[in-house]
Amino acid sequence: MLRNTGRLAIIQSASSLLFNRQPRAISFRRKLLTSHRIEEIINLSALRFKVFKRKHRTIRASVSPACIVVLAPGVPAVDERISYVSPKKAEEVLDDFQIVVEPHDRRYLTVHEASSDSVVWSALMWGGNRDLVLLGRLRGHPTLANPGLGYEVKSREGIIFGDRKKSQPQLRGRRILEAKQFPATSLLHVDVDTLPRLERVETDSRASTDFSAFEWPQLIIKQSWQKGASRFQARLTQSSGREGAVCTQSYVTVHTSAPQSSLLESACLVFNSIFATYYLLLTSGRFATYRPEPLTEELTAVPLPRARRGLLDDINSVRDIDMRVFEAFGFRDAEQVLIEDLFNVTLPDFQGDRSSPGRQRTAREKNSTSEPQLTAYCEYFIRVLKAGFGRDKTVTAIIFQEDEKDSPLPYRLVAFELGGMMSQDIRVNRIKLPELFTELERLGGSHRGRGQIYRQRVARVYESPRGNPTVFVIKPDLCRYWTRSAGLGDADEVALDLFRWYQAAIQSEIAS
Repeated sequence: MLRNTGRLAIIQSASSLLFNRQPRAISFRRKLLTSHRIEEIINLSALRFKVFKRKHRTIRASVSPACIVVLAPGVPAVDERISYVSPKKAEEVLDDFQIVVEPHDRRYLTVHEASSDSVVWSALMWGGNRDLVLLGRLRGHPTLANPGLGYEVKSREGIIFGDRKKSQPQLRGRRILEAKQFPATSLLHVDVDTLPRLERVETDSRASTDFSAFEWPQLIIKQSWQKGASRFQARLTQSSGREGAVCTQSYVTVHTSAPQSSLLESACLVFNSIFATYYLLLTSGRFATYRPEPLTEELTAVPLPRARRGLLDDINSVRDIDMRVFEAFGFRDAEQVLIEDLFNVTLPDFQGDRSSPGRQRTAREKNSTSEPQLTAYCEYFIRVLKAGFGRDKTVTAIIFQEDEKDSPLPYRLVAFELGGMMSQDIRVNRIKLPELFTELERLGGSHRGRGQIYRQRVARVYESPRGNPTVFVIKPDLCRYWTRSAGLGDADEVALDLFRWYQAAIQSEIAS
């Protein structure tokens, strides 16, 4: 019904259209993406309590994750790009109808990528291209669902009581973990011998009667993400009589026939680490959008390091757990940064409010030029540029800081000079507020016209003031804009811009 220049925009359920991993949903999504030219998808899941907020005289409010799909006539080529926008909370907006789209909220993916990778929608909602690369690298690792040769794994949800119409006499006398939380006596184990025994059990009439997953050796995983601990939790069962435990529906139980299984030890380590939270936020459609309780099949798809003896030795704290997981996977420093920043900044912002770490102003010490957060941002930014253009190349950063007598501006300014002569890689330039305003005005004039720079939240300006290419980065004074992973992502984009300009210059020289 559209003209050739027409457009169609529809509001759909994001859960079913983007995040459903069932075979029929994947098939439908593939057909939609390859048969129709989709220009843009706007994922409103992070704003689900705001977009359809209850208004005056309404009876009910819709809080289900939604998305907007914009289509044009025609059949797309596999390399056509789709704009994917995932706006996040912005506390300072003026009214309920204003949605702020940050540059890092917009990603691009080809029709082939969008139709062939069902994880890409949740991964790019909270992460970026570097996260996609890391997820791809992890696909070759064993999981509880696919542990490799030598392991036979049984897993299931705990007992579903439901309508209690089915009697299960074979469970009478079994130990049961029915508390909502694991006992606080151990980081990694639960003592089955201390749990109460079942006297009689009536389960749901449709509940499974295969209880082999409750046998020892056994790993019990808390199915939902724990807000207090900000991570998932799992415990290996311990029993003097090698007795497994029955658990309730809020847990997932895993059993393998291999005695003293190092596979279960590996899984126990991973599920208690920040890596499990990172991986599931990027791959579980439910956890990524509206419900911190991944499906059992999503939990059992979490990658595990190669099983080996001694993985749990000398573990005394959650920090020990995280460091052991990083070591076991062999994560590089940049990969650890992605995991830590998502865990410490992105997830608290999603789950929290104005007090969350990412919404605080960058730290500045009085009577000091110390800039810990912006310095770390610059270090990773410089590292990327040197990796792309040569370790021997000089890249220097200047962090502009208002004079201590002035009230800090709501924006920060950093400059990166390529090929400069400074002896320091990073230095702080304390500047009086009028001079900083003048510099911003000058950059605004060269960027998109006078005054335009104040209407943007994020801007990059490229100049050559002393003959050396210089990149000015202007962003709000909030920690989430100046993380180490933001430095990696911003530098990736700058490196791509510089490479394209270099290629264009070569082509122009050849043509002339």
